[in-house]
Amino acid sequence: MQPEGNMCERTCQCLEGRCVIGKTQATTTATSSSGLARDDAWCREQAKAAGETNYNNYKCVDTSNDKNTGGNSCELGTGLGGDANWCDQSKGIKCCIPASSAAAPQSQGSQQGVCKKAKPIEGKCTDGTAIGQCSKNKPYYCDKYGHSWSMCQGPDLQNGTADDCGCPEGKQCLSDGSCGKPNECHLLVNKMLPNAKETLECKVTAPAAADILKPDVWTDVNVRMRYSDDLNAVLKIDVMSPEEYRRSEMKGTLVKGLKKYSFNNRDIQLDVEFTDELPLVARDKDTYVHFTISDIGNGMVYPLKLYEDFAIDQMPEIIDEESCSLNRVTVPDGKQFPKITCKLKVDKNIIYLRTHVVNINVKYAYEMRKSVSVRVVR
Repeated sequence: MQPEGNMCERTCQCLEGRCVIGKTQATTTATSSSGLARDDAWCREQAKAAGETNYNNYKCVDTSNDKNTGGNSCELGTGLGGDANWCDQSKGIKCCIPASSAAAPQSQGSQQGVCKKAKPIEGKCTDGTAIGQCSKNKPYYCDKYGHSWSMCQGPDLQNGTADDCGCPEGKQCLSDGSCGKPNECHLLVNKMLPNAKETLECKVTAPAAADILKPDVWTDVNVRMRYSDDLNAVLKIDVMSPEEYRRSEMKGTLVKGLKKYSFNNRDIQLDVEFTDELPLVARDKDTYVHFTISDIGNGMVYPLKLYEDFAIDQMPEIIDEESCSLNRVTVPDGKQFPKITCKLKVDKNIIYLRTHVVNINVKYAYEMRKSVSVRVVR
């Protein structure tokens, strides 16, 4: 079912902000080295084995004509990594990725139209759960874009409220939305103010002396902390007419900027790179901006729901958000997420100078783990 509001100029298939008109290429099924058919079922098993919570969304998709990634969806990290990405032996056509991450394949003679920005869908998640409802498979929740997430606290992210999705019998809801053993020591803090502190006290029980066969033993105490934060970046983008640019250059008043700007906090970094250095000149050519999010902290950043976690606020408009393909979930490849590329709407009729102010906000969840060795003496 297509997202509500994803309408194209002509009858077509609308995926990831693009319209494709015409028949798609015929599908083929390859065979893995172990003899198993590399079909959609094999792809879902690969995703499940890799720990992907939305493994039911994975399919073998033809990405050879993916203009958003140059046909390299697998290499850019939207798949599982390595040989497990590819459904074909030639490695370069069919890729095992979430179906929502792929552009529609197109045959010769097909045409492209324009899709409106993606909106929440009406329907169900792949496991049959209705949009905005908790799954029977606890603790999963079906969000408004058709993605399933481990969310035992429910959409309000608070334990003990009416919308909780809950946990299977014998487990309890943890702060990261997953379910754990009842004897796990944990603390859920819904909100913390700057410079505030919270203390978690846990009971530690040493083994009985009769069970310690040596004078002393060592054991590890493992701690895991997950929290949510955001990174905010403000850009000033100047666009000049060719005449004004030459005039300022001749007068010596032209202040040149950079092609690449970086913003970071203790956890993540956002790199913003333009195809030309600032100020941009209003010429008759396409201009793009690339956003790259990297994990620079000592922990692990969770996958980003770009349709919710990556927000662009601009005045006046210059970034064509429909070209950014934000209606997807993106997963880091090591320490870096796949690049987000957007086309710029540069007004070719600017007379002198126009200044655009763009605010980028990235919401993310981050996890850190520590381990301490404890000596127990008999």
